Order: sequence, then C-alpha cells, then structure tokens
Amino acid sequence: MARSRRLTLMNVGKIFEQKFKESIPKDVAVIRLHDSASGFGQDSRSTRFSMKSPFDFILFKTPCMYCLELKSTDKKSFSFEREKPTKENPTKREIHWHQIQALTEYNKYCNCICGFVLDFRNDGTYFLSIKDFNKFKEESVKVSINIQDCIAYGAVQIDRKLKKKYYSYDVARLLDKIGSDKIGKKNCI
Repeated sequence: MARSRRLTLMNVGKIFEQKFKESIPKDVAVIRLHDSASGFGQDSRSTRFSMKSPFDFILFKTPCMYCLELKSTDKKSFSFEREKPTKENPTKREIHWHQIQALTEYNKYCNCICGFVLDFRNDGTYFLSIKDFNKFKEESVKVSINIQDCIAYGAVQIDRKLKKKYYSYDVARLLDKIGSDKIGKKNCI
C-alpha cells in the first residue's frame, strides 16, 4: 500500500505521532512504545488483558532521556483524568491517569525529562513538563488544560513547518531547549 494511502487510513493523532517521529534527528535514539489493541478501535471488552502504554516515546540524546506522551486535538483544550478510573466510574478523557502517573514516576530520575507534547492543531504545538502539568493540576479545579494554561505554566512552543499537508517539527531545537542546564537540572531528584 502506498505511503500516502496508509496515512489517510490513520487517525489524526497517529499521523501526528508519525510526523513527530519523522522529525526526530538521526543522532537521537528513539523507542516508540506501542499502544494496546484497544487503542486501535478494537472493542476493549473483547480484549481480556490489555497492557497500557505509559507514554508514546522514549528519546535519548546525551546526557538526557526524554519520556514523551503526544496528544493532538482540533479543540481548544485537552481533558484529563484527575483520579484513577474504576469500573464503577470509568472516564473517557484525552490524558489518562496512568500516563500522568508514569510520567511523574520516570521524572524522578536525574536527567530524565518527562512531559506532554500537546498539538493544538490550529494554534501550535507545545511541550509541557510533567512537573508543570502536575502543578497546574494541583492549583486548578479544571479537568482540562488549554493553550493559555500551558503557556502560564511554562510550556515550550515547538517550532513547526507545514509541508504540503502535514507539519514537520523542530525536535532538535526542542530537545536542546528542554535539556539545557536551566530546564534539565531542575528535573534531578
């Protein structure tokens, strides 16, 4: 199947993940953690055991490791789970409890920078560290985060360039910026 045909069959979030991955420089090690079967439109009730991916990507560029969860929306905000969903109280939010917990846990390691890459399709793409996200969550009663919130809590805008139909992202510049002494050092225990 031709590459452009495969892209049209993918959902917009998966296309964003693919284009982000294609934008990662060759000198950066990349591991893509795959989503469970239930993430691909299969009925989760028919999947007896479904492993939940903690985040989408692990990147390594000396001296830092980056754990990133990518999200894309055409809305003005991303909803998130404030509590762990249960069978009695399931939630359908864009940012999941287990992702927040995993990023928070990995962020405890020195030189491990964790956070969300939030693509507001019509308004820009931002990196928000998990520390800043958790600070927002603690200081707010909201169950969603918008661009203004991201900027107010220290998000870093990611340069992007439109190439015909899809964007490419300046991941090299992002990693240099968030891996710098100023930002990277505050992520040590």
